[in-house]
Amino acid sequence: KDGKTTDAARNLKKVEEIEKNYQRHRDHTMQKIQRQQTKHRTSLELRVQARKKVKHSNALLKSDCFSTLDPNSISTIVDEMEFIPIKENNFEICRQGDDADRFYIIVSGACQVTIDGKPIALLGEMDIFGESALFTDGQGRSRRGATVTTINDEREDVQVLALSREKFNKLIASGDLNEDCVKKLKIVAEKRRKENEHNN
Repeated sequence: KDGKTTDAARNLKKVEEIEKNYQRHRDHTMQKIQRQQTKHRTSLELRVQARKKVKHSNALLKSDCFSTLDPNSISTIVDEMEFIPIKENNFEICRQGDDADRFYIIVSGACQVTIDGKPIALLGEMDIFGESALFTDGQGRSRRGATVTTINDEREDVQVLALSREKFNKLIASGDLNEDCVKKLKIVAEKRRKENEHNN
């Protein structure tokens, strides 16, 4: 009888041990998931904030390509943009001479623009660059006319919103943008195409 009792006690202890390990493992897994969710939530919040900031500032209107956009079209374009935080300093977002297929809006931080290795401009919050990437030459290509590099200080990472030519073309085809604005964008595209061909 005593043997049975100790067996039962031993089994109970084993079960408790398994439960405790399981609980510990589960807690650990839950913490990991929460950490990932917090990270994801933070980047999601940053993305939402970035888009809000860009819409609010009407940054797109600074570019002659987009100067005729109505608020709804601006909103639609900004919502399609990808949020990219860049921690590295001197990171080349784009390089002169490379194929270009996306344009950028700086949400925070600053960038240096160089042509043939010479600094020609500093870009800051809500500045746009690379929008000619959306407009191709007769061969369907666009090349970077300058190199753009991040300038990160301790206080602030560079954050950009980016839109690829593919997404931009889909937007134009989708009918989500104001028709008048699409017409004007097509005129800009044609003008840019001729300029590109002339420059090459």
